[in-house]
This record gives sequence, C-alpha cells and structure tokens, in this order.
Amino acid sequence: MHAPSLHWCRLAAGKDTCRDAKDCPSDDGEKVSVKNGLSDTARETGQCTHGVPRLGAAGHMTMAEVSANPLAPPKGARKSWAIYQSLKRRIVLGDMTSDTPITEQSLACEFDCSQGTVREALLLLQEDGLVDRRGYQGTYVTETTDEEAIILVRVRLSLECAGMERAVPRITPECVQSLRGLAQLYLDHRAEKDTFACTEIDRAFHMEIFRCAGMPMLEPILKRSLLQLHRYTVSRLRGKILWRELTFDPHSAIVDAMEANDAEAAKNLMARHIAFSLSRLAPEVHNTVFDAVDHTDLAHQLT
Repeated sequence: MHAPSLHWCRLAAGKDTCRDAKDCPSDDGEKVSVKNGLSDTARETGQCTHGVPRLGAAGHMTMAEVSANPLAPPKGARKSWAIYQSLKRRIVLGDMTSDTPITEQSLACEFDCSQGTVREALLLLQEDGLVDRRGYQGTYVTETTDEEAIILVRVRLSLECAGMERAVPRITPECVQSLRGLAQLYLDHRAEKDTFACTEIDRAFHMEIFRCAGMPMLEPILKRSLLQLHRYTVSRLRGKILWRELTFDPHSAIVDAMEANDAEAAKNLMARHIAFSLSRLAPEVHNTVFDAVDHTDLAHQLT
C-alpha cells in the first residue's frame, strides 16, 4: 500500500473548522466528499485547496488506499463524523477535560450545524467512553484513573500477546502490505509532530494485527483499551512530547517478525513496544506493570 502523508480538510482531520470548499463536510445530511468542487489547482495537483487528496489522481491515493487509511473519512461519512473527530482530537490531546462544559447548543454554534448533528457526534464519543451523557445534567468528558490505566495495560498485553500467536500463522501478504503502509504513515505524521494522527494510526496498526487473529468478539475491548490508554498518556503531557527521543521505527520490526512466521519474536517485540511507549509517556504505570524492568535499550532492540 502506497501511504503518503494525508491531509484531509481541517475539520475532517479533527482540526479547526473549514467552511470554504465543497469538499469539506457541509451541513446536516450532506456526506463528506473528496471528489467534487475541485479548483483548477486541485485538478493539476490532485488535491483540493485544503489538501484533500483527489481520488484516482496520479501520485495520490486510490479508493482502496483511502479505505485502509485511518485518517480518511469512512465511506458515507456525515458531518457528525468530522465533528466527532475534532472533539476526539481535543480530548486525546487534553484540550478538553472533565472541567470543560459541553453543551449541544454551544457546539452547534461553533460548528455551524444543528444540535442533532452534534448529538450524533457526542453519541460516537460516548461509544468510545470519552464522554458521559447524563441527560439533563449535561455531557462531561470522562477520566481514566491511574488504577484503571494499569488494568487497561494488563488487558492490552494479554489480548495483544494472545492475538499475536494466532495472527502470525494466519497473516496474508495483503495484511503485511497494509501493516507496512500504516507503519510508514505513522513515521510521516510523526515527522510532522502530529500527535493525534500518530495515535489514530498506531491504533489502526494494532487493530489490523488483532483482526488477523480472528477474534472479533474481543476487538471492541482492545479498541476501547487502546483509545483510553492513548488519551491517558497523551492528554497528561498536553503536547509536551519529547519527539527527539522518538527516532526509531516502532512498528516495522514487528511486521518483519510476523512475515518471517516467528510468533515468539513478534510477541516479544510487541510487548517491548508497549513497554517502551509507557516508559516514556507514563513511567509510573510502566513501573507498576513491568515491575521496574530496565527497558533503556528497547529503542535499539526495536530498530
């Protein structure tokens, strides 16, 4: 899978609102489109003026590649999805907290849409466990406690290590290609220091491996665990991530081991990947879960 760095219109990417292009999500009921309303520049470059890749343009992503990209709007996406992404970005990055008042009316004004569209977005966030809707009391951003984070890490380790043992003998060339594309996409966005995009791509990478394991009943549990742990670690830092320490490729060695049909190596690399991330982003959780194991050389082991 060719995986260049994607920049969907700002709203769909979870960033600021964008009201200028036909490509951007419009009001209620209108779907997100990356086909229509292209300017002369867009027809020449394959992108709209907001950086949305034109499907089928030379050098840009095909429909199959778009569907495999975690930053792309899902097929048939509505404006509520773009608002959901924007609010999720704020929550994961710590810009919205449990102290932030959330009302459908204020969000409808901010995003220039109906309260019904906002309600759809909030329901998606509720499914993720990122907000708690309490009827007439309002909607509140949830919190993940230190104790919950420790439990979630243990759940994640158990699921991903068990999943890896099943995924390796089942992996297909198409799955390997997809994983390598996601690994490269992660590096592209890390180079841009786009923390939110990195969390989205990292979750997609881990979920793609777990889907190869063929345990669909457990997928929602892992998906929720990954998102809550990303929110827990990233939101605490409020963007103060030491990017200079993150110079290695955290994913490709895992794919190499899977492609070599070495389940034990792949499982160990996965555990080390999780441990190394925690040691940098949440050292107190890392020390509790991994019994203060020395992982100072993990960066070299993962290259």
